[in-house]
Amino acid sequence: MTASNRIHAKGTYAYEEYRAQETGIKPGHLLMLNSNNRVSRHNVPEGRCERMFAMEDQHQGKTVDDLYVEGEVVACMLPNLGSEVQAMLVDNAVVSIGDHLVSNGDGCLRLEDQGSGFTDTNLVAVAMEAVDTLNDSATSNASRIRVRIAAGA
Repeated sequence: MTASNRIHAKGTYAYEEYRAQETGIKPGHLLMLNSNNRVSRHNVPEGRCERMFAMEDQHQGKTVDDLYVEGEVVACMLPNLGSEVQAMLVDNAVVSIGDHLVSNGDGCLRLEDQGSGFTDTNLVAVAMEAVDTLNDSATSNASRIRVRIAAGA
């Protein structure tokens, strides 16, 4: 797992700013735009998404470790197809390079489970590095993984 001080890893993206709907948004979380024009962590497991990620707010001197609180302006990136980001990966995951990742429903990504029972599985990204956080006592929260933005389902 590579450590990085930036969420953007490679490629082009659009930059947007929205207010946080909730506290606890972390740079690298997959976001969704709500009807009130605020963002929150994407909350539909394997659901459709805009592929928008929270970034570190470098304009305010913040890092990838700083959480956003409700009402704060969130720096957001909308990466183009093929661009790479440091996304949040769910705990207790074993991911290999090339694995397909979907939304976990909490802002994190997880390995696509083709036997999940969901009829509309929506691919978010492809893993660009191998990560194993299974039984990792040092990992109590989600960690980041470098991913390449993929095309649809």
